[in-house]
Amino acid sequence: MSLLRNSLAVLALAFAAGTAAQAQTPVYFLAGGGTQETSNRSQAFVVGITDPAAIARAREILAARTNNWSGTDYRLRIRIAAGADGINKNYFNPARPNWAWRATEFVGFVFMDYATGGGTTGGDFPILPDLNAECYTTSPGAISADPAGFIARNGNTVEMWGYSILAEINPTAASSAVLNLSTRGRTSSDNPMIGGIVVNAGAPKNVLIRVLGPSLTAFGVPNALDNPKVEIFTGPTKILENDNWKDSPRATEIQSMTSLRPTDDRECAILTTLFPGTYTISVTGSTGAAGTVLMEVYDLDPR
Repeated sequence: MSLLRNSLAVLALAFAAGTAAQAQTPVYFLAGGGTQETSNRSQAFVVGITDPAAIARAREILAARTNNWSGTDYRLRIRIAAGADGINKNYFNPARPNWAWRATEFVGFVFMDYATGGGTTGGDFPILPDLNAECYTTSPGAISADPAGFIARNGNTVEMWGYSILAEINPTAASSAVLNLSTRGRTSSDNPMIGGIVVNAGAPKNVLIRVLGPSLTAFGVPNALDNPKVEIFTGPTKILENDNWKDSPRATEIQSMTSLRPTDDRECAILTTLFPGTYTISVTGSTGAAGTVLMEVYDLDPR
């Protein structure tokens, strides 16, 4: 009987150790601000969450998000330390630079009501008892300029104003390689040109999608469409569109890409960060006209 009790105790300890190890394996989430294509989408950071209930809540928040602010949102409260960890990167920058700080602990979600002025209206799923304790509201770049000094001045518990969970990622997985796709064909309002992009379950991908029409005439392409329009969908939901590239919220960045920006103002370009998933590209004529276009996707991330 004593031997049986000892065996059961060993099994119980082994089970507990295995459960603890499983709970400590982080699931990583990308946090940032802005909509799918806005000029203020310039910084993002990564936080790992280990608590199973918090991971489930994060996934619920993601499932309920829309492309634009819905009037309410959740931002993250975290603890930080100085020093890069190779995980916390600014994925909205194609160079994917490491921040000079890292998230060491997830504290909880803070519910924000942007419709009433952006005030904190309460906590959601507090992982630690001090969710409502004083903390410093800042941005990833402000911390990275001098992490040790920042923590000495303000403490190591922070929130990022306007930053919330945008995607679940796997920073250690191999990145998708778009490899600069290009296709030419005829499009019309009742028969649009369709293309697709798949971003694997690793990190987000920065891409430039452009559609050329009127500039093709100079290369001898007959019946070139004089005013194309491009739309991007995830499932049935349209997340992005562009008619004339200079009307893009990120036109200044596209303008700086001298070898990639369209040469005709009527042509299209979308500069964006795509999260893991499947996307459909649809090209039509802006005025309903038919014609020939060249649709291209450029991978801007390092390989």
